[in-house]
Amino acid sequence: MKPGNAPADRFAADPLRVVVMASVRWYNASAAYAVDLAEGLAERGAVVRLVVKPGSPVEEAARARGLDVVASADLTATRPAELLRSFRTLRRLFGSFQPHVVNAHRGEDHLLAAAALHGSGVPLVRTRGDVRAPRSHPGTRFLYRSLTAAHVACADFMPERFYPPLGIPASAVTVIRPGLDADAFRRDAPDPAAARSQLDLDPSTPWIGLVGRLTAVKGHRVLIRALSRMSGDPAPRLFLSGEPNEVSPEELQEEARRLGVGERVRIEGRVPDVRTALRALDVLAVPSLGSEAISRIALEALALGVPVVASRVNSLPEIVGDAGLLVEPGDPEDLARALQRMLRDEGLRVHARDEGPRRIEARYHRATQLERTEALFRSLLQRGTAR
Repeated sequence: MKPGNAPADRFAADPLRVVVMASVRWYNASAAYAVDLAEGLAERGAVVRLVVKPGSPVEEAARARGLDVVASADLTATRPAELLRSFRTLRRLFGSFQPHVVNAHRGEDHLLAAAALHGSGVPLVRTRGDVRAPRSHPGTRFLYRSLTAAHVACADFMPERFYPPLGIPASAVTVIRPGLDADAFRRDAPDPAAARSQLDLDPSTPWIGLVGRLTAVKGHRVLIRALSRMSGDPAPRLFLSGEPNEVSPEELQEEARRLGVGERVRIEGRVPDVRTALRALDVLAVPSLGSEAISRIALEALALGVPVVASRVNSLPEIVGDAGLLVEPGDPEDLARALQRMLRDEGLRVHARDEGPRRIEARYHRATQLERTEALFRSLLQRGTAR
């Protein structure tokens, strides 16, 4: 039986069967969105298969959560033989699993899923959690308009920016923001004093932090330049935590020494529990120059009540809102002023600590993400039944 050829009227009685595809090379916010979604749908009674890149951090995280993972083909491969093998793997998966919906979170997933689902009648949903605009050419427009049943954007800014050039009106795109269970995330998180003790950070010093992979787009150098413009007694210090990517810790430390703040910068690798890194901070800085389709770290900081100073880049303004301060990207003077203000204005910090969790509850609650996604998937099945 080809995938999707079972009678449509059985969908109402069966558990929802979903294939979530997230062939992401590293565990970024887009990958976290897909893994969280797969886990949440499974908790709600759906039967879920999660397709990931073999050997990736995404596979490791998904297996650690006990998810049903398919990692037998590399959908990010470009050689024809590997693409054919990936296509056949998907075709077999769709044929044996009989999904009701396939949800692709990456461009590679989207294209191969459309090919493997050809003739099946199974709706394909494309979720966009990155800021790389799709190329507007006839092939892409056909994929998006004719082979895709629904489009999901992870942030409010996306529908107007990405879809009209493809012939898809912004009103036809469903915005489903990332979800976070703030209560569960806060549970058992260390208090600030315990977090600083675990990380061996001076408890008497104001600490600014940036948590994320060491790559140019995250703005580490801008933040170090901002720190060199900041004063105080004691002077604030900077904690950087993340795995090297395009930038090495040695390069950042050399930049700090050159600017005369080498002794005020502490650089660590990835902290096993991100809550420890966040709780140790007086302010989280997110001085990104680009990217940030989702910004998981900003969501997590807000959930913990950690004040945030972030760039006006992509999703950051809508995430932070009035729970923090926004600055111009790439401007160390503006960043230094905002950080200094947040550190010195106790009333502003108290407001940020209170407003952050409320904002997550109102706009980014995990239950809302899951309910809206399941409602969309079921509406596609009902549409298929009506046909």
